[in-house]
Amino acid sequence: MVIEPNRPGPYRAALLALLHRPLRRWGWFCMGLPLWSCGVTSWEERDLAGDGTVCLAPGASAFSDTPVRLEADAPLTITVQAATCLSSSCSREARGTCRVELRGQEVLVSSQFRWEEKTRGSCTDDCNTLSASCMSPPLPAGDYVIRHGREQQSVTVPSMRAQSCLSSP
Repeated sequence: MVIEPNRPGPYRAALLALLHRPLRRWGWFCMGLPLWSCGVTSWEERDLAGDGTVCLAPGASAFSDTPVRLEADAPLTITVQAATCLSSSCSREARGTCRVELRGQEVLVSSQFRWEEKTRGSCTDDCNTLSASCMSPPLPAGDYVIRHGREQQSVTVPSMRAQSCLSSP
């Protein structure tokens, strides 16, 4: 069936409405093409749990060698840096959380990171980090094992550590 705009008929009003509807830029060109070919960006939710570097200082970076003093009967400020790079042009809505639980001589750290990542197009070649901070309960003097994901490290309280970030043995 051929629809002619100047001929009366049941489809005339629908066709005229379509022809006069305000379309976004490239609207006519993009009709029938895949969305990505018309500049429509899609975003995908990313999730990372229990994977990253644990540092024992507020705001500490996994790329620095900052010494830290661990005091008895004081909480530890723990920063977890996610094991990923985020592009400033292809990552958005980044957020992270962490929790610390003390079970005897074990300090259990859990982390959760979420962000959206662009699924099509080119991205800048920068590497932005994502981190989350939390505090432990006060730790009495003693030896502890800090566990995060599959990683673990022994620490002694009180002590002076040459590096604030933990590395696996």
